[in-house]
Amino acid sequence: MSAPGSRDAQLLAIKERAVARLAFLPGVTGVGLGGRTRDGRPTGELVLKVYVHRKRPRSELTPAETLPERFEGLGIDVGELGPIVPHTIDIGEAGTLAFSAVDASVAHEDSGKYRPLSGGVRILPAAEGSLLGTLGCFVEHQTDPSKVYGLTAHHVIAPNASVHAVAGSTRVGQPDADASLSRCLSNLVGTFAGGSENTVRDAALIQLDPGTEWLAELVAIGLVTGTHTITPEEAATGTYEVRKRGALTGRTGGVVDSIGTLGTSNGVTRHNNIVIIPNPNGVTTGPGFFAGDGDSGSAVINDAYEVVGLHIGGSPADSPVHKAFALPFEDTLAEFAKPENENLPLKLAVRSQLGQVNVVPGAKSAVPVELPALAGGMPPYPQLLARVAADLDRSAAGRRLAALWSDHRDELSALVNGQRRLAVAWHRGGGPALLQVMIRAAADPGLAVPRTINGQAPNVRLARLYATFRAVASPDLRRALDQAYADLPDLAGLTYPQILSALAAA
Repeated sequence: MSAPGSRDAQLLAIKERAVARLAFLPGVTGVGLGGRTRDGRPTGELVLKVYVHRKRPRSELTPAETLPERFEGLGIDVGELGPIVPHTIDIGEAGTLAFSAVDASVAHEDSGKYRPLSGGVRILPAAEGSLLGTLGCFVEHQTDPSKVYGLTAHHVIAPNASVHAVAGSTRVGQPDADASLSRCLSNLVGTFAGGSENTVRDAALIQLDPGTEWLAELVAIGLVTGTHTITPEEAATGTYEVRKRGALTGRTGGVVDSIGTLGTSNGVTRHNNIVIIPNPNGVTTGPGFFAGDGDSGSAVINDAYEVVGLHIGGSPADSPVHKAFALPFEDTLAEFAKPENENLPLKLAVRSQLGQVNVVPGAKSAVPVELPALAGGMPPYPQLLARVAADLDRSAAGRRLAALWSDHRDELSALVNGQRRLAVAWHRGGGPALLQVMIRAAADPGLAVPRTINGQAPNVRLARLYATFRAVASPDLRRALDQAYADLPDLAGLTYPQILSALAAA
């Protein structure tokens, strides 16, 4: 941020007056500060960058469409720029991506599971209608070391008003949102903790789960060294290089075309967009690109490995050049610190050693000692859940058990993820271990539930967990817990088919 009265602040003020004067002329799509180009080459002159949908000869322009050559002492350079298209992408039931803004031939989709977590990898919220995006980098609470967050674009978490994303409840996974309530067989890594799309930011925090291992670096790039706000003088050079690592297009590079640029994304107009032109990248089909669908949320860094912005989108698919858009990183952190927003004082997570594994403080789900004795692989988790749901539907008691989760999923998840005391009781009471054992038994009908789990009978652990949840449950959830607990047989030593038979007889 520029200090009041500084040269940068004066230039930004001129730009704002130019926005008020020029932005509403026919065909104008944006106004920012950048460098003049002649014959495709930067001259180094600081100018007002005025963008239009399509450049036309002056002879074709009406007086209302003709731009002045200068404004308050700054020259005007005209460039082409379309609307900002958010760079998220839908992932189908088969796990395939629906490409649009970037042709499949130039995509380098990375669906890998990264543990420890790193920046620059794909993420998917566990909310119906959510879209795939990128985990940009990590930030830490300035005074509370137990709070570590992944940073991404908010429209990755909630792409539109129909997606129900709730801070403190909506879970996020890497590389996808395959999950279990136990978290033992889960790709879930954290919980949406705040953020929004306002006139300054498009950002969301993902609070990492206790025990999560993470690296303060970006895949294929390395350590980040700090943060930096791009100045008008740096943008004026036309050679200020940046790069990013996204889930779809991998590591790409570009040059800053303008800063402080007027632009609208997802219906929100901002005056602080960074416009980036892609470097030549050896692609033989289609135009060059800096980012594509699935890359929203990527951290944009400079040559000094400082984070300068958070990538939010790019030009439409039919644009001759896929210019990209990012929002200043320090503006984003400042928004999170405001009392009217999240009131979170944050700092970029920086480490001095490559490969240094960090661990979020707190207990991690433990694997029960009896579990290794249960041999056999796991089928794909979604198919397993579908089979269990069909099996439970065959009896009244089974339907009541299934309804406990389907009807009260949001409250159960909020209790486990949002109440520290209950979360501790859930983990220490063996909740994740018990569910993991049950899922393994469901995967192989020949396996029996152990007679003890970490030294205690399964139903002893169930009784404690039942009492813990019942004490804080809503009246509706309490009634469902009472009925489900009454229906459950003694699980010790039973196989999955025997459990279904016991439920049928309940």
